Amino acid sequence: MADKSVPPSQLEEQITTGKRRDQLLKQWGKEAWRYTVASGALAAMLILIVNVITLAVMYTKYSPDGDKITFYMGSCRTAKVLTSSSHLIVNVLSTVLLASSNFSMQCLNSPTRREINIAHAQHKALDIGIPSIRNLFFVSRWKVLTWIVLATSSFPLHMVWNSVVFQSRIIKEFAAVTIFENFTTGAEWSLPPVSSIGGDAYREGYFNIVNELQQQVQDGALETLSVEDCYHEYMEAGHVRNVLWVIDPEDYIPKDPAILDDPSFLNSHSSVLAAYDLTSMAGVEGFCGPKGECGDEDHWSPSEADLGDQGGAPIQVCYTSPASKDCKTSIAPLFLILVIVCVSIKAVCFLLTLHLTKRDTPLCTIGDAIQSFINKPDIHTRYACLASKAEYEIFSRRRSPRWSGRLTFDSSDTWHCRRQRWIAAVDKRQWWIFTLSWASGMTLIAFLVSGKITPRNTTLFSSPIDLSLPNHSHTLPSMLIANMPQLLMSYVYLGLNNIMSTILAMNEWCGYSAESGKPPKGLRVTSPAPGTEQRSTYFLSVPYKWGVPTMIAMTISHWLVSEMIIFGQSEFWTKYLRNSAPRQNMEFLYGHVPEMARAVPVNGAICLILVMVCLLMKFPGGIPLAGCCSASIAAACQPLDLREGFARDLAQKKLKWGVVLRPDETDPAIGHATFTADEVSLLESENIYA
Repeated sequence: MADKSVPPSQLEEQITTGKRRDQLLKQWGKEAWRYTVASGALAAMLILIVNVITLAVMYTKYSPDGDKITFYMGSCRTAKVLTSSSHLIVNVLSTVLLASSNFSMQCLNSPTRREINIAHAQHKALDIGIPSIRNLFFVSRWKVLTWIVLATSSFPLHMVWNSVVFQSRIIKEFAAVTIFENFTTGAEWSLPPVSSIGGDAYREGYFNIVNELQQQVQDGALETLSVEDCYHEYMEAGHVRNVLWVIDPEDYIPKDPAILDDPSFLNSHSSVLAAYDLTSMAGVEGFCGPKGECGDEDHWSPSEADLGDQGGAPIQVCYTSPASKDCKTSIAPLFLILVIVCVSIKAVCFLLTLHLTKRDTPLCTIGDAIQSFINKPDIHTRYACLASKAEYEIFSRRRSPRWSGRLTFDSSDTWHCRRQRWIAAVDKRQWWIFTLSWASGMTLIAFLVSGKITPRNTTLFSSPIDLSLPNHSHTLPSMLIANMPQLLMSYVYLGLNNIMSTILAMNEWCGYSAESGKPPKGLRVTSPAPGTEQRSTYFLSVPYKWGVPTMIAMTISHWLVSEMIIFGQSEFWTKYLRNSAPRQNMEFLYGHVPEMARAVPVNGAICLILVMVCLLMKFPGGIPLAGCCSASIAAACQPLDLREGFARDLAQKKLKWGVVLRPDETDPAIGHATFTADEVSLLESENIYA
């Protein structure tokens, strides 16, 4: 019931306003591609909010420490889980942002009909339905500027986002002490003499450690490890903490054999045989045998010590001090601020894309182009309904008479019945961008993991890892090197998306041919007319059944690379040895994890094989391969009678492409093929069509 207090004129105005609002919402829903752009803007805003909240929480809850904020310190396993989880989240968000950015960039460089007319008049063709650089020379300046900003804002994200959260390994100066079993029962001991690599500065530090270890082993405060577990702990996992290595006296062969004649050899003065500085020895060649061999868990004998010697005796059992808080998980606030700035720029650009494409709707899909050329046929591409993209590129270079509208005939007018593979639709430049990016990424990863550009080896993050740039002043170079593969992976995704956009757009195009065997279908356009056969679209060229698996595969690839090439920090704490005063030295560095180094090339090879297999598939025949070329599409949309043109509502019906005028068998006339809602016949081999 109407409210009597509201005047009739005002009530009518409210009803009219409500109807307009409903119509706008319906129209917005029909222009579903705008919904996709708006979803990208919403996703960017949500990502922005998450990053801002994260930065605020870190500053309020934790204390900054130079150029980082540490929010966890403890087990290396937990720190690794936190870092890997954050990298996975970052790669999911970055892939969503990259896909949204690529979608908006494709909308921005999609030409309008006016821009296509200008290009055709200059004997040039534009790309429709795919990302294109050539279109940027014809679209408006504001679109070009927004496109450039979107492209450049992606670069910092790829280079720093995975380095926002990183792991720090605290490498403390611990000692390993080789003993006989009687040391554990409280036997008296003395430090062995200084070796060739040791010095007097070591003796005081080692005395304190050995004294503390004997007290702990008697109190049962040390953890007992088998020789296999001990080998893994110190030689493979790279953990360092104070440890007692017990050997059998019968295996002990000292460098000075005269000591064996000493009757007090097995007494208290001989219970401590050697001492090692684990900070300097762990993970380097000197920690192995004299010829570089490390042995194995069954016969493990470290090499030259700081004090005394081990006499080549294998370790029988280990007593280790309790695990300390050896790892940290931190964020780099400056990197996070840079991410926030770039995401903010992208959110603004997404909204600006909606505004710039509102007044003059671009031809974003193949259906948009077909509809435009049906409603108003192109005057520059008449009499060439069989010309493909490759042929038009030749015509444009030679300034063929076809472009001037004069009727000429050559071999391109004769139909040759053949089906082409998907690779035929891919431009050479598209293929080179993809293959070069893929090959560059695999080559760089191979160099990083092979040690070609890493000057030394050490251990980090509970896994063997190759490190370089061991200096805190080289934070930026380390970060750039660690994330360079991420940038190349993004170019691989862009190249792959470009290839997929082309072949899937052409697959849609070939589906209109009578020879495809598919029923007539309405055009898939960005702004469908209500109550017609036209279809709306959430995507431009790559359907979700192809796009979503591709995004998942690229997310996994980015994550694998982020787990293989690591940017992190190593903190060396000197407390007991070499220096009397405590000292801390921090180094930013990058490195690789060998386990992931095997998974990434396998993943890359699988992706390349799948792409190659897809490119061998065939398009439906019976229609020229337009290759998303505006000139070829326009030529295939020419009416039978140029003066009458097409029916006014033809673009709103279900359409097929085929022969509407067949050549007379008795008179070598010329046939014609185009789009129509009526019955069509198939193209016949060796017949001439124009």
